[in-house]
Amino acid sequence: MGFGCALVFACVAFARENGARLLWCNARTPAVGFYRKLGFETLGGEFEIPGVGPHFRMTLQLGGTIQGSAVPGSG
Repeated sequence: MGFGCALVFACVAFARENGARLLWCNARTPAVGFYRKLGFETLGGEFEIPGVGPHFRMTLQLGGTIQGSAVPGSG
């Protein structure tokens, strides 16, 4: 497991422990595949953040487990 996955898993666990039902992020376009593998879905089309580059809004419903893992606190 890489650092990126570990960070996302920790964020998901923290969000669940604090009662969140939805997690979202602005993902750089080249990172969309990474988030999709973890169960995130795109919401809307690509947009530009000035000075940063193209992004997609991505969401993850927190009702189950994140793709390919057993995140502590999930259930």
